[in-house]
Amino acid sequence: MRTTGENAGRLADPFGERTFVVLGLLLQSIAMGWIAVVAGTDTAHLEILPALVVGGVGLTMAMPVAQKAVVGAVQPRVHGHRHARRARRAGHAAGCRPRGKRGNTG
Repeated sequence: MRTTGENAGRLADPFGERTFVVLGLLLQSIAMGWIAVVAGTDTAHLEILPALVVGGVGLTMAMPVAQKAVVGAVQPRVHGHRHARRARRAGHAAGCRPRGKRGNTG
């Protein structure tokens, strides 16, 4: 499954992000339907294992490409600004002082 995400991310440029997000979520939906049909109170794990693999492949295909599309929609100069502000606020709320521009003591 690891190679699925890497290959989907690599192939997203020539084929487009939407294609891989739709295919990945379609595979996940098929897997969920498969599990709903097959699963019961006495179902062994091996019976639903193929459906779990199909769902895992679908998610590992869709998620990295969706993240790539979202990050690609933001200008590079503003990447991480909101996260840094949120991290500073969380640090202050927890009684910690972040290391950075204001000083680096200890």
